[in-house]
Amino acid sequence: MKKAFVCENENEVQKMRKVLNSFFVMMCVIGTGVLLILGNIAAAAEKPEGKEYVNVNPSFSIVIPSWGDDEKEAVDYVALGYGMFKVPKYYVSKAGYYTEESNAESLAKAMMVILKDRYGAKDLNITYTKIIKLSDGTPAYEAGIHWRHPETRLYSSCMWAKKGNTRIAVTISNTDEITDSLKAYMYTLSIK
Repeated sequence: MKKAFVCENENEVQKMRKVLNSFFVMMCVIGTGVLLILGNIAAAAEKPEGKEYVNVNPSFSIVIPSWGDDEKEAVDYVALGYGMFKVPKYYVSKAGYYTEESNAESLAKAMMVILKDRYGAKDLNITYTKIIKLSDGTPAYEAGIHWRHPETRLYSSCMWAKKGNTRIAVTISNTDEITDSLKAYMYTLSIK
């Protein structure tokens, strides 16, 4: 039968306690540092690089990509495009069709009508709908739409948020699937 460790010298017991306490404190400090570093990395990953667009009336802000060229297109707030075919495209506009009864699917269907009217879209399919929270905690709806532009196949991620009487739609369209890094721009919307 094994005997438990027994220390009869009180000085050795005190030294062992100090060593264990020091080890415990050191592990707490290291653990806290690791958590702070991971938290900063996660926060940096959530907020994309770009420039902040601030609108006065209605009052909202959103980070917009710095890679885009202003499209001067007939949208309410922001229209950016990139490259020869101006994709990805990034829009921020009013969502007057967003009512109290709206949900992600009804908003996606309304966006499909806009895509048909504005761009001659065909073969439109809703690929997903979900409820999300923006970085400021505001609930929002998100949907994916695959569609055919007269010149190419496009993928769009659309997001709608409202606060009070302000209703905003953010849409990103691309010839490839919309990546999480592109969607991150939408999630920076903050309605005041």
